[in-house]
Amino acid sequence: MKILIALNASHFHLSKEKLKKLDHSLQLSKNVYRYIPKEHWHIKLLQLSDVPPEKLAELKIKLQEISFRHEEFFLKLNGLWAYPNQNEARVLWIGVQNSIALRKIQTDVAETLLSEKDNWSDNDYKPTLPILRFRNHHNVTDMISPYKGMDFGKIPFHSLVLLEMIKPGAFPEYKKIAEISLIKKEKPLSITGQAF
Repeated sequence: MKILIALNASHFHLSKEKLKKLDHSLQLSKNVYRYIPKEHWHIKLLQLSDVPPEKLAELKIKLQEISFRHEEFFLKLNGLWAYPNQNEARVLWIGVQNSIALRKIQTDVAETLLSEKDNWSDNDYKPTLPILRFRNHHNVTDMISPYKGMDFGKIPFHSLVLLEMIKPGAFPEYKKIAEISLIKKEKPLSITGQAF
């Protein structure tokens, strides 16, 4: 199973008015594209490949433990960008503030779920909110230029989602396995080192 651990972003409201120019450009281009279903909008923290189904219960428990170490936080969303680049785009995504709170939870997820820290790099992590996919590579320079500096607001993130990729390809499909709220638990007070 290919599994994604992510921040749930399905509550983010993206108005049709803001995307009017983009929709017009897409219609003129005749490119084959699909908006990602809103219920699966997410900010990826970690991707795991070849996860055996029998390991899912253990994975959920570990994510629950992670959720107790973090609380709801806000992130700014800004600009519309392309992956891998604007000249050969396959995905359009909204930029996400790479805040301290986000880096802490991403690092916690990676260190908890990966056996060796050498398997990943803090410096390579770039948070994004994908909203649209193309079937083939396209130059979208003109299409996204009006959105480069656009402010999409500041929204709260309050839960982790566990997503399974059930269909790969140009338009992958996901199934939500679990959603876990971020509810930080404070450590109990102690006297002379003894918890009570």
